[in-house]
Amino acid sequence: MRLGFSAMLMLLYAAPYGLLISGDNALVLGVGLLFLALTAIMAVRHTLDWYQFAGAQSVVRAVL
Repeated sequence: MRLGFSAMLMLLYAAPYGLLISGDNALVLGVGLLFLALTAIMAVRHTLDWYQFAGAQSVVRAVL
């Protein structure tokens, strides 16, 4: 568990450092990192059951 958190933290600090060091490729790297972050957010949100949060009966009433 700690190893995964440490690796994630290292990646979190290495990504902006790499963007700052590589001035010529900063736009390409920034767009790539933004795409990866958006992909991760979409993957996490896809697995959530949004009807569970709203309550099943309120959704049925809204449809009727």
